[in-house]
Amino acid sequence: MVPTVGAVGPRGPSLRTLVGEVVRPRRGGNPASPGRRAHGSHPVTKSLRKAIESGTLMTLDLAPHELLARLHTVTRRLAREQAGDHEVDEPAASCTIAVHDPVTGRLELARAGSSLCVAVRPDGSLDAGLVEEGPLLGGDGPPFACSSHLLPEGTTLCLASSAPAGDPPPGRVAEALAHPGRGPHPMADDLAALLAPERVLLVARTLRLPAGDVAEWEVPRELPAVAPVRHAAERRIREWGLGVDPLTVELIVSELVTNAVRHGAPPIALRLLRGESTLTVEVRDGAATAPHLRHAKAGDEGGRGLHICATLAEAWGVRYETGGKTVWAEVALEGPGPAD
Repeated sequence: MVPTVGAVGPRGPSLRTLVGEVVRPRRGGNPASPGRRAHGSHPVTKSLRKAIESGTLMTLDLAPHELLARLHTVTRRLAREQAGDHEVDEPAASCTIAVHDPVTGRLELARAGSSLCVAVRPDGSLDAGLVEEGPLLGGDGPPFACSSHLLPEGTTLCLASSAPAGDPPPGRVAEALAHPGRGPHPMADDLAALLAPERVLLVARTLRLPAGDVAEWEVPRELPAVAPVRHAAERRIREWGLGVDPLTVELIVSELVTNAVRHGAPPIALRLLRGESTLTVEVRDGAATAPHLRHAKAGDEGGRGLHICATLAEAWGVRYETGGKTVWAEVALEGPGPAD
């Protein structure tokens, strides 16, 4: 079993990808160097793979560099536990995390160690300098290298786990990826032929959510504004003809918007995102305070908002951003995806 890990996970409309490898770094060497591969049965290898492949970490709605910080903490703890009182080389890990937002087209990247990370734009240009190398997970630790890019639709993103021998020459990588009109699978086959067989390779093509699948309303910070925006959301759901109970969406919108008006800060906005299998309800406000799910007592008149959302939605969470936060909820669609 090769100690490499790859994962792809959606969170709301965004796409999250991750590749990594557990290694034993060379003593006294470059802290970002891949070093020697750890055996696939190594406890740290198995535990990190389980945490990632199970979706435990990928489902956290955190920025890529914050996810790396969580993985770093897990790596250090697992290394200490398996080492005990023995003097051994503590395992570390290389890892690259990418999060793409199909509404804005923005790609957020963070990297620990070294790995292949390139983007091929629709015009055929190749960018191999998306993000700098950073310290290994379990090594020197945060801060990790991170970057942000606005990518055109149809950009192909290629991620591969690290290798002691390094990556192929940029010219050969560019040649393998020089035809962006092809599908991701043929591009992946050509690139895989240049890589060692044990390396994990992920190839994904960016898409943008059509403007007709996005509806957004600004919300004044006053309770009388909740009803009009709730009715507007209901009308849009009916116009889209989605296979979802409008009352369910109304309740979620009402609770999330009311919470933002009462406990958040301006600016407040409601956004609906129509996907192929889910409808995402997002309420953004300017406060960084964290909402939490609590169970109201029988005699309480309030305190049931998030509990109602958690009951009606397939998933919900909080995404912290510069200047505030977004509380989101996903509702499964019973029928097919967008019809127009």
